[in-house]
Amino acid sequence: MLSSKSEGLPIALLEYGLASLPTIATDVGNCNVVIANETLGQLIPSESTMALSQALINYISAKEKAKTKGVNLKSHVLTNFSGEAISKILVQDYKRILS
Repeated sequence: MLSSKSEGLPIALLEYGLASLPTIATDVGNCNVVIANETLGQLIPSESTMALSQALINYISAKEKAKTKGVNLKSHVLTNFSGEAISKILVQDYKRILS
């Protein structure tokens, strides 16, 4: 769970993803880039205790669904934010710039 009033791109979200953890984050900064849809985790409005408590209840009452979201998040993080993924983007950018 990452509840914040403001963020950039929290490294904690990437770490949660790599650990396959079911994740809840506030919809601030670039959290929505990591949790891009509901199959990857739960985004909640900032400063909403009701939304936070409901998100926790959702995970507690549907443990298998929560576990699946954690696995999906890991795949998303590896595909889009890993060193390998970023290296490919950098190489493409450099090739484009140099050509």
